[in-house]
Amino acid sequence: MGQSKALQGIRVLDFTWVAAGPGTTKLLAINGAEVIKVESQQRLDTVRGLAPKVGDQVSPNTSLYFNNMNPDKNCILLDMNTSKGLEFARRLVAISDIVISNFSPRAVDKWGLDYDSLKRIREDIIVIHMPVMGLSGPRRHYAGFGSGLKGITGLSTLMGFEGTIPVGPQGTYPDFGLNPSHAMTAVMAALHYRHRTGRGQSIDLSQYESVVNSTGTAILEYTANGRVTPRRGNKNPHMAPHGVYPCAGEEQWIAIAVEDDAAWTRLCEVAEQPQWAADVRFTTLIGRQGHVDELDNLVVDWTRTKGAETLAIALQKAGVGAYKLLTVEDLFEHDEQMRAREHYTWLDHPEIGSAPVDNPGFRFDKLSTKPQRRAPLVGEHNDYVFHELLGLTYDEMNELILEGVFY
Repeated sequence: MGQSKALQGIRVLDFTWVAAGPGTTKLLAINGAEVIKVESQQRLDTVRGLAPKVGDQVSPNTSLYFNNMNPDKNCILLDMNTSKGLEFARRLVAISDIVISNFSPRAVDKWGLDYDSLKRIREDIIVIHMPVMGLSGPRRHYAGFGSGLKGITGLSTLMGFEGTIPVGPQGTYPDFGLNPSHAMTAVMAALHYRHRTGRGQSIDLSQYESVVNSTGTAILEYTANGRVTPRRGNKNPHMAPHGVYPCAGEEQWIAIAVEDDAAWTRLCEVAEQPQWAADVRFTTLIGRQGHVDELDNLVVDWTRTKGAETLAIALQKAGVGAYKLLTVEDLFEHDEQMRAREHYTWLDHPEIGSAPVDNPGFRFDKLSTKPQRRAPLVGEHNDYVFHELLGLTYDEMNELILEGVFY
């Protein structure tokens, strides 16, 4: 691989698709695990067909979504709905350390991917299932995506402005951060456990419960005080002013968080508004919270005449929490912090040219965490997996292709 990786020597049999599961195996792959992604010609990974794509290129290999989620992985095509397909899946389990899926429990049972069945193939296997609701409970067979999880977990009801409809975070937010992070933590704990004991582990990760973890103190507020947390928009019960305010120019905004009375005084100094600091309505947090609308109006009148970046720097220097709101273009093209940390790795691809891939948010001082290889083409590694790893001859493989087991 060129550079030392933390998980070299670990092999992962990857039955995941879309985002939550592939996000987990991406973390495993870019840290050195050999990931074998299993797809079927009848049912390729859904995101292979999703935008964004590059120019007019359209094929199952050109989705930037797929390419960002699947670097450093191998890909095979195997029909799991055939007896021979299941036989080869079991042979792959025998040479793997980890098996991961985000199918519903119904599919897990149908294909014999449950832990008890796989443990009979390899005693120290680590199996992680990531169904939407987990493997048990009355809603165990529910399927869905991160967009639905935002609603059913309460996230959307917490987000939005007072008196308006819930909004929730844009996109399939749980799929990209919460679920993969929790799954990766569980897998690493299981690997550590196996290293100590020699025994495998079954991991039942409910995407539903994983997202409920992100509701912060809302559930605690209810269990402790019987209060349902209302939608507050950008307002914070412990800070004021606290919000996003317009600045000079089109779609220019600044986020400001005043954490205490001293920070409020410093903001007044930066604004050159001593009368604000002297106003008895605003000298304490209780007072500022009680007159938060009047306070926000004053701040808006001030910020809308200032450049967002210049104002953010001035407030930061004064010890007041403030950041200019960045656009996606800002993050990709202009952000010095992202550039300094080399957040994006560019990988050459035969169909879309050079394309960026996100690095993880963590770095090791002595190990590489950067992806080394582009995402796989459809079925690109059939020869490697079935011929080199499993020892099939090319004649045998051709027969299986004709039977529809391989592609």
